Amino acid sequence: RPDLTAELAAHVLEEASVAGQQDRWLAAAGWAVHARAATGDGRDAACVVMAALPRWGSDALAGQAAHRLRVELAMVAAGAGEVESARRLLAEVDVHDSDPELAADVLCAQARCAVEDAPDEVGGALDAADAAWARVGGSAGELGGASVALMRAVVERRAGRPAAAVDHAADGLAGLERGRTGSGTPSAHLAAALAAEWISALLDAGRVGEARDGCSALLPRLSEQARPTRQLALLRLTVARALAAQDEQADTTQLLAQAADDAAGSDVPDLEAVCRTALGALHERANRLDVALAELQVGVEAERRDRG
Repeated sequence: RPDLTAELAAHVLEEASVAGQQDRWLAAAGWAVHARAATGDGRDAACVVMAALPRWGSDALAGQAAHRLRVELAMVAAGAGEVESARRLLAEVDVHDSDPELAADVLCAQARCAVEDAPDEVGGALDAADAAWARVGGSAGELGGASVALMRAVVERRAGRPAAAVDHAADGLAGLERGRTGSGTPSAHLAAALAAEWISALLDAGRVGEARDGCSALLPRLSEQARPTRQLALLRLTVARALAAQDEQADTTQLLAQAADDAAGSDVPDLEAVCRTALGALHERANRLDVALAELQVGVEAERRDRG
């Protein structure tokens, strides 16, 4: 529930700021960035935190209390293509056995950097992250392992090995099921991301029937109300594309509209732009030109926000 993490972190940030508690503020700032980046776009949250850092002095990021913040800023930087900045942030994080989850997150961040600029090192980095989450164990270890499986699936599909990507995405979904501690799906946003990668990989592998069956199984859940997340928007977009690839006459308007709204609701402007553009093209083909133009205009504005 990153949404709850965000609310709690914002509350602690305010209290710590008023009380002048630097270490508490730094710890809360790390979780605030994490929460925003987990299901949306962490760049705004990172910028807000960085703008507030000077209050605590030029060496605010040097202490142990800032380690979580360094890791989360590094993940945002890597996602934005600033891999060298991410590596510099991670280089100052001193990981030890007292916080195994932080150690595992550091290795995941290093693997994320390798995905972007060091393909020859990705396999070893992902193996190290997997081993770290196995040491954490329990439900948290399963969830962490599922996040590594997602990275593996992305790497394999980018490298033109969709069959391997299918297997890794399926492994991640199985890990989420093992991590279940009560009713409901643990980490719904991670489940959505893995499902989207699984369907995309099936299509890339030419396993259209399996992709169609997977989409059919997901459609009832996708029609339900849910908290907007980047991953849910991507899943809706992926299912819409899969249905359209199998049947050009398929009506995916509602799915695309929900995807666009989810992207907007989780403040992910690059994904919103993609969804609005696809939705505009669909309306244009149906000769709903005014609606198509309105969607395209919103998409252009989302692109501007993304560049900003």
